[in-house]
This record gives sequence, structure tokens and C-alpha cells, in this order.
Amino acid sequence: MTEHGGTSGSGTSDFGGGNQDKGTITVDVLREQPDRGLVLSVSEQAQGERSAPSTTCVVFGNTNVICDSSGKVNVEELSLVRLLGPTFVDPAQIDAKQHWRVQENAPDVSTVSDFTIEANAGGVLRIAETRTVTGNGSRPYTREVTSAIGYDINRTIPTSVTEDSTERSERSNEYQTIKSQTSLQLQVDSLAVKR
Repeated sequence: MTEHGGTSGSGTSDFGGGNQDKGTITVDVLREQPDRGLVLSVSEQAQGERSAPSTTCVVFGNTNVICDSSGKVNVEELSLVRLLGPTFVDPAQIDAKQHWRVQENAPDVSTVSDFTIEANAGGVLRIAETRTVTGNGSRPYTREVTSAIGYDINRTIPTSVTEDSTERSERSNEYQTIKSQTSLQLQVDSLAVKR
């Protein structure tokens, strides 16, 4: 669901909208690169308007994702794909409080993610994430995200992701806030079926 609200320099205006959709995200792992980047194909089949054809992406353990620029990858697909890097949960990066931080800076965007393992039930982890994304391009924005991640350390895959996001931006004295929620649940692990 997405809600919008805005104000402008000449007064206040509010508007709202919603977009609820359900569907299936399919990820096919193609290969692992020598640099541990995982090459995969991701697509989405939605009941409504959010379908996206198959696009090739590479994901790294630090949650960086690079996708074919000619393809379409929805936000909810990225919420999943970013967690598929083979070293996403890397014991060498986790401190005594079960926490690790990932920070990435690029010319137009910087991201800081803090992950904390809150529970471990037989190799199924409950991970809390707080993430701040700051866009420094032509339209500056700040996105605050909190996530609850179920992660199977034995299969190195997320089993569930719930993500709440609030994005705020300003342009020419006009302010906009966009709130969204994404909820994903693993339905089938084709590698587990083949084992």
C-alpha cells in the first residue's frame, strides 16, 4: 500500500492513494561469480498491475544489487533479491551483540543498514534491520526502512521479509511523503525439492 501526502509553498495540500497487489516473485539462480556475486534471474507475476518480466541481476553479500538496466525490477523484488548474496549472513562480520553494519556510498545515493540477529531457532534466524537511504541527485530524498527478516542459515535464503518504508523528498518547496509496506513469504525452494 502506498500513501502520499504533500505540502507546497503556497499553502497545504494533501492527497492519498493506494496500491495493493499480490503475486509471486520467481528467482532462478544462474551461477556464482569468482567474486562471490550471485547471478540470478528475477521476475514477478502479479494479480494486478505490478508484473515484471524476467531480468538478470547480480547480488553480493553486502546487499548490493546490479540489474540489467533494460529490464524492470519492482521494489518488492529488490527487497528479496538484496538478501540472496551467498555471504549475506557472514559470521566474520557479526559482533558480540549479533549485529553487523553495511554501508555503501555512491555518487547519487548512500545506504546504511544495521542488522541484528534477534533469535536463532535451529538455524532459522530472526533478523531485524534498520536502513537509511539518502538520495543526493537532482531530487534529494531520505528513505527510512525497518525490516523483519526470517533467514534459513542452512539453505542461505530468506524465508520471510516484512518491510516498512517511509520516503520523504522536497522539490521546489513541495514536500512529499510516501509510505509503503512489503510482505514476502517463501512458498517453494526448488533447490530443496531437488535434494
